[in-house]
Amino acid sequence: MSRTVEESVERYEWKLRSGRAGRSKYRTVEEQVERFREAQVHLAEVRLVAREVMDECGVLPIWRVYYVAFTYAADRVVRRYEGTTCLNELKGLVDRWDCRGLDRAVLERILERAFRCTLSD
Repeated sequence: MSRTVEESVERYEWKLRSGRAGRSKYRTVEEQVERFREAQVHLAEVRLVAREVMDECGVLPIWRVYYVAFTYAADRVVRRYEGTTCLNELKGLVDRWDCRGLDRAVLERILERAFRCTLSD
C-alpha cells in the first residue's frame, strides 16, 4: 500500500531532522519540507489523472506500475524542458515506453490529460 502525501511529508521531515536526508544550506528545514509537500501534492494529482486514464482504457493491473513510472518520467521532462525540446523529449519517451510493451495510445492520452500536451506527427 502506498503512503499518503502527509505520511510521505512526515517521513521526509523526520529524515531531515535526524540527519538521514541532506539539508540545504540555503533553505531552512521548514522551507525544504514545504517544497517537498508541494511536489508530493503535484505528483499525487498527476498519478490520479494517470490512473483515471488507465481505468478508462482498461489497463491490466500488472501493467499499471509501468504507466505510473512513465507518468513520473514525463513529469520530469515537462518540468525540465519547454517548447520544441520538451515535445521532442516526450516523443522519445513515448517511443521508449512503447518499445517496452506499453500501449502508445494510452501513453499519449496520459500526456494529453495530465500535461495538456499533444504529440502531433
